[in-house]
Amino acid sequence: MSVGTSNRPTAGEEITFASSGCALAGTFVQVPNPVAAALLIVGSGRTDRNSDVRLPAGQQLRGGITRAAAEALAGVGVSTLRYDKRARVPARNAAAS
Repeated sequence: MSVGTSNRPTAGEEITFASSGCALAGTFVQVPNPVAAALLIVGSGRTDRNSDVRLPAGQQLRGGITRAAAEALAGVGVSTLRYDKRARVPARNAAAS
């Protein structure tokens, strides 16, 4: 499949949405004229939406696997949503954006 300039992704848009009383934050990457959309779900442990890992003492290991997958999918015309796992803070003001 050949991807022209019309399918280049826009910058990821930071969003928040409510899920069972919790506010979840995510990144939505929309491509013009998408051929599909994908929901990217990170694995277990202390990973964030980009598959970066929080280590003890405030350090962070930047894996970026999910971010790289979103960029690769955008390159072939697929819009993506990736989000952080359930937060501990209630979603008092979180609305779908």
